[in-house]
Amino acid sequence: MIKMRMQYSKDEEACLLSHHEVQTALVRWLRRSGLPVAYSEGFNQRVRIETGIPTGVGMESRAEYVDVMLERWTPPPERAQAIRTTAPPGLTFQAAVDIPLATPSLMAQPLILRYDFAWSSQDAPFPDALERSIAAFLACPELMVERKSGKARAPKDIRRYVLTAQIANLRTHAETEAALQQIQKAAREGGNQDTKTRIANAVL
Repeated sequence: MIKMRMQYSKDEEACLLSHHEVQTALVRWLRRSGLPVAYSEGFNQRVRIETGIPTGVGMESRAEYVDVMLERWTPPPERAQAIRTTAPPGLTFQAAVDIPLATPSLMAQPLILRYDFAWSSQDAPFPDALERSIAAFLACPELMVERKSGKARAPKDIRRYVLTAQIANLRTHAETEAALQQIQKAAREGGNQDTKTRIANAVL
């Protein structure tokens, strides 16, 4: 049994799919690729995949991850070619690597998420005002919101989930790409949370 961690991007019309619809698309993609995917046991057998934290509907993503269980080993270049050539519209294969079977699931591993927000030129806030707002937010010891789950409501501090924030055009494109690549590498290799936090603080 082989556990493969695959990175893919999601854009175009695929960003309008719900998390469940993305999972369905992934399963069909893997079946179409001809890889020796493993199935669960029982009457209603399913392709054994584990996805990470779902991206919101309408959001594009350059680094989505899914763990795929394979029945047997096959050469990675052949796998990559099979996946790349059978990709559905809006989903693009980026990379894949075999990981130990004991590696925790993606949902069990706290990953660092990076969000980019863009404004049209006429709606863009003034840089000075935006910098003051960011500084004020980062200076907050906590930021409580009310989280709804069914009929239940509970307060939650969301400030501790934000490592840093800044205006993107204050750094060069090359620096931004280098930062993103380091975060993606840590995610693919299943690094621990301390490692990922140090990377984020160093490069973002």
